[in-house]
Amino acid sequence: NISFNRGGSTNKTLEGGQTTTVSFGETINNNGDFTLEISSDDDSESQTVTVLTPAYFDVRNLSAPNSVTEGNNFNVYADIVNTGQTSDTQNIDFNYGGSTNKSLSGNSSTNVSFNRTINSTGNFNLSISSDDDSQSRNITVESAIPDSCVARYKFEGNLTDSWGNYTAYDNT
Repeated sequence: NISFNRGGSTNKTLEGGQTTTVSFGETINNNGDFTLEISSDDDSESQTVTVLTPAYFDVRNLSAPNSVTEGNNFNVYADIVNTGQTSDTQNIDFNYGGSTNKSLSGNSSTNVSFNRTINSTGNFNLSISSDDDSQSRNITVESAIPDSCVARYKFEGNLTDSWGNYTAYDNT
């Protein structure tokens, strides 16, 4: 009987001088050090393996102004933290245009910034995302021309076009 300490066994009969190969599979869902051992009635072999947490790019500390004027540049910043123990490269995307590839070792971080202009007014949801995570916030884009500068007028009078047609207007 040949057994695996993490579950499973098989029966093999061998004559003197014969060898055989047995395989056992194991999925380990936790990180850490694990001892794997295969044993028979008269022998055993063990080995310690280290299982690492896979890379995970966490998006943190998204920063952007609360409001900007339409047509003006502004910057959006975020920290990208690999909370896993293995290295990886991921594309970091900004939803209003722009992306960059970032390579991070396990348990390391970097920052990203994107410079942008929005040419219309309103409220916009900005987000920065990795393959694993995203963070977002709202920004208000205000008019480049304040309401106090918009001319208001009242027209009363008569107009004659180039063909001599006469029109009376009262815009009250």
